[in-house]
Amino acid sequence: KAKAKAKARGKAAPAPKATPKAKAVAAPGDEAAAGDVDKWDRDGDGDVDLTDLLGADVEGGLAQEDEAINNLLVKQIPPYFVIFECTTVSLMWLIGAIIYSGKKNTSFTETKGGMDTFSDQMFDLRWSNSDCEDLRAQIWRWLSYQFTHVGISHVAMNVLLNIMMGIPLEGIHGWWRLGIMYNVGVLAARCASTSPTLTLPSWVAPAAATPSSASTSADLIMNWSQKKFRFPTITLLFLLVTLDIVNAALTQDKGTSHAAHVGGCIAGLIIGVLFCKNMKVKAYERFIAIDLAVLGAGLIILTLVWIGVNNDGPLNIFENGKDPYCATFQFYDPAIVVVSPPKIICVACGKAECVETLKSKTAACCETSSAGCFCTQAKLTTPEACDSLGHRVEWSSIK
Repeated sequence: KAKAKAKARGKAAPAPKATPKAKAVAAPGDEAAAGDVDKWDRDGDGDVDLTDLLGADVEGGLAQEDEAINNLLVKQIPPYFVIFECTTVSLMWLIGAIIYSGKKNTSFTETKGGMDTFSDQMFDLRWSNSDCEDLRAQIWRWLSYQFTHVGISHVAMNVLLNIMMGIPLEGIHGWWRLGIMYNVGVLAARCASTSPTLTLPSWVAPAAATPSSASTSADLIMNWSQKKFRFPTITLLFLLVTLDIVNAALTQDKGTSHAAHVGGCIAGLIIGVLFCKNMKVKAYERFIAIDLAVLGAGLIILTLVWIGVNNDGPLNIFENGKDPYCATFQFYDPAIVVVSPPKIICVACGKAECVETLKSKTAACCETSSAGCFCTQAKLTTPEACDSLGHRVEWSSIK
């Protein structure tokens, strides 16, 4: 018995049963807040940030923007074309503006700078010059004009928008695709500028305001479902187009070819659809590409034919039926031009023959009604200014 009692005392007392913990009960407000976080937390990191608010769901896994970041930052592939373009135009403008402002005694921040500074009127965008010399065969102008800008605000805006839109495009499509899309837009901008504004130097902003933004639009069309920030992108493009329209309305007859902007936009859109990397090809996108390819080919043929057949001077398609002109002059000669009552008139010249004929007259200023006088000091560059001073006649009516 004694041994049994000792053995019983040596046994361990049974452990007390664990009391079950009470389950946490979330307040109704907390459940609603958690539901809102889950709704807006697109990336699943537990936080709602700007990316979640502005981003959209994508198809096919990795978003296009994430691929661009991966190429540029992780793989460390530099945006060669954007670096080259921005550096070249900036340095050319800076050096040219320093030289030009010193020679012409003009404001540095508002002066012209670029390739045209080193050889005046040899690289800007012209159909003809003020002497109506035909410059259509100088095909280097079709590309070289992109390297001349007027004023620091012009070049700065181009560089800024090139960086904003060009770098993401190059991160996805590579430097050679972007280079092709960009320069096709530059060429098309020249084709679109078949107008009398090309008797003046026309400095266009092909870099940012046209091909790059148009190529971004093309990329948006072809990769809509693969772009995370498609809605912010389309909003930015709408604002840029609006600003370009407002700028065109406020800067008429300032030597900037707005037709070139339109041409660059159309070409950038077409070539962008054809050359941009389509991350997920859909049937309707093939039809869009085919239609735009046909449209682009037709526009190229139309513009080249138009430029080729208009041998009497610059003329755009909306002025068909009128006499082309590349220079306007004040002129008075009752023996040649009959205007009642006799007064100083404006003559619109479309060919070098017209300019040479007028310059063969006396160079005395036409402030008096002396026969056959030609006022070199009052030579005008726009028909609007010419019309404001007197009746304008076409060269065909007096030659």
